[in-house]
Amino acid sequence: MQILLFIIQLIQIPAIILGLIAMVGLILQQKTFGEVLSGTVKTILGLLILSVGIGALINALIPIQNMFQAGFSGTGLETFVTFDEGVVGAVQSANVNNIGAAIAFTLLFGYIFHIILARVTPFKYLYQTGHMIWIHAGAFAILFYSSGLSLCWTVALAPSVDGLCMP
Repeated sequence: MQILLFIIQLIQIPAIILGLIAMVGLILQQKTFGEVLSGTVKTILGLLILSVGIGALINALIPIQNMFQAGFSGTGLETFVTFDEGVVGAVQSANVNNIGAAIAFTLLFGYIFHIILARVTPFKYLYQTGHMIWIHAGAFAILFYSSGLSLCWTVALAPSVDGLCMP
């Protein structure tokens, strides 16, 4: 049971999911073991570094957002940071009400659905911009979850829309 819990916690990390996607792609390209290992580790570390950069960006933008909020006080307007990577990174880091898990599962199942669509339809191109796959998954997971759907329904519906929307 502990092994299953560990695996579930592991696949809830987007860097690991993107690393697995990269690994599968490299294996399908019949790369050597060294190239597969190197590509997988570079993908995982790249997304982890991107997440650290996003955290720094969010911390830099928060004072600006607070300044605008103070400037618009009394108007009834509420300000927020709209940097897409920042929003997805911040929500996922906080894991607000399982949104982090919803993002990870949307990323995984959405990309699998995208691969299946590329295989069975005339559209044979795979979307491989990793950070944008992560952002799209985050956007759809947040959209479905914030509309009041449960985690199960979010994971059932968001990957389908995500897989369809990848070019």
